[in-house]
Amino acid sequence: MGERLNVLAVDTSLRACSAAVRRDDGEIFAAFRAMERGHAEALMPMIADVVARSGLGWPQLKRIAVTTGPGTFTGVRIGIAAARGLALATGAALFAQTSLAVLAAGAIARRDSRADAMLALSDARRGECYAQVFRGDARPLSDARLLPLAKAVSLLPEGTRSVVLCGSAAHALAESASDALPAIAAIDDREPEAAALAMMAAGAGWTSLDAKPLYLRPPDARPQPGMALPRRP
Repeated sequence: MGERLNVLAVDTSLRACSAAVRRDDGEIFAAFRAMERGHAEALMPMIADVVARSGLGWPQLKRIAVTTGPGTFTGVRIGIAAARGLALATGAALFAQTSLAVLAAGAIARRDSRADAMLALSDARRGECYAQVFRGDARPLSDARLLPLAKAVSLLPEGTRSVVLCGSAAHALAESASDALPAIAAIDDREPEAAALAMMAAGAGWTSLDAKPLYLRPPDARPQPGMALPRRP
């Protein structure tokens, strides 16, 4: 059972932008758009839309939820900055989870039965993935990791008989490591969705992470040799 409180959730961590309000009566108002870039321009109108449709005023929001990554550098920063600003303006408490936990929770919400484990996998390109393993109820069994796609299977606990693969790299792992995987109960290749995060933020027993970026890869952009870095004013 979830708590009776109004939650606003946002996600801009990967290849989509989404926002959702879970009202204290359990009804959810959500918006989602797949996109590679443009999250900063899309997010605030999306937030305004879901809050307006929920019929709530800003002071009625009691919790602001956000994904911390792993994901793109720009996307993660956009979501966390927006959540922190809204929490400061409204007095709401912050709630944070990894993008991979939100993938797992969303996959569970769309299924009637559970597997022994959930393996959330987001394509990190260069033959790598962001991966994290969860129990069948989406409770984490490992930390989020950056590793070669083929090695993601090694994160599964010994004795796992069935697994749900979720995230943008789920199909790729199923195709490349089918012999090493236990029975695949389902493949869910969606991006993280704020609606799932909103349900987590209102759910009993979920502990918030620190609302700070979770970066597992150094930035691609590096100063050129001999290039002077800008001085701080």
